[in-house]
Amino acid sequence: MNLLSILVLCGGQSTEHEISLLSAKNVMEQLDLKKYHVSVAKIDHDGTWYYFKNTQDYFSHSHSHPIHILPGQKTPFFAENKPIPVDCIFPVLHGTNGEDGTVQGLFEILQIPYVAADCLGSAIAMDKDIAKQLMRAAGIPVVDWKIIHQSDSTINYDDIKKQLGETVFIKPNSLGSSVGVKKAVDEKSFYAAIEDAFRYDDYILIEKAIIGREIECSVLGNEHPKASLPGEIINHTEFYSYEAKYLDDAAATVKTPAHLSSELVLQFQTLAIKAFQTLRCSGMARVDFFLDNNNKIYINEINTIPGFTNISMYPKNWEASGLSYPALLDELIRLGIKRFERKKMLTRVFSV
Repeated sequence: MNLLSILVLCGGQSTEHEISLLSAKNVMEQLDLKKYHVSVAKIDHDGTWYYFKNTQDYFSHSHSHPIHILPGQKTPFFAENKPIPVDCIFPVLHGTNGEDGTVQGLFEILQIPYVAADCLGSAIAMDKDIAKQLMRAAGIPVVDWKIIHQSDSTINYDDIKKQLGETVFIKPNSLGSSVGVKKAVDEKSFYAAIEDAFRYDDYILIEKAIIGREIECSVLGNEHPKASLPGEIINHTEFYSYEAKYLDDAAATVKTPAHLSSELVLQFQTLAIKAFQTLRCSGMARVDFFLDNNNKIYINEINTIPGFTNISMYPKNWEASGLSYPALLDELIRLGIKRFERKKMLTRVFSV
């Protein structure tokens, strides 16, 4: 039986480099080696791409070689002047230049199948302000917010307090994993959080604080997506910070499926699919919600390359819904290849 050649792409130059490596490790360990030949491309902090011909070399940190890319070739990736066989790329990249449509654009130019959202879906979902505008226009409930550019010299806490309330969350507009996210409860913490968030992005979001439960729903599919049973993040700290997600096991409990009525489960699944389709996503996404004390639902954000770490909700939700981790990866690869084959049938060059 011929094995499909899967290139797992990980690392990257974003603030989420280490999280990418944790996610990629899990993906590599769960890919069925009876079906796939798995190789690895690791993007270092300086932007160099390194090739490992198999996962054993990757885990032993041996036999790596710089990757060279030659657009227009049937096999555009090269290492040691030899072509690298790739049937599908599995990008496990989070954040800037991994989840924002840029690397997806490269895959499109190279004409290689890849897992998860395309350029447009990735770019839309990564820009929290644009995503919120589109979802609100589609009638999807989102948390009230204000977008601010670094050049804006009129940021005033009193004005924000009147619009969004005394307690707000401040976050970089186009980042993930809660990097740069701070809770502000007064004027001093507000301006400190603003200053910190502008270290990561030219645009920042100020959001109304919602008191309630944090629910996450996983979506899988292309034209006809399905939603998993929702899971819940139970925080033991102020909010689900970067440290709570990845560094402090005692900071939060991940529970899936969440304890919800069947009516609420259906509402979460329906809204997750609607958000997925509104933002032109494909392959996969994790949709993050708030459920307030009056059982009103708000979408917080959508992640097109969600975490695949040991405690990540995306695969856990699907396991709770009856789809195993290896079967989930099989389906994601199938969806990526299917989208590529469909796009290949489109007319690219018009002749008079």
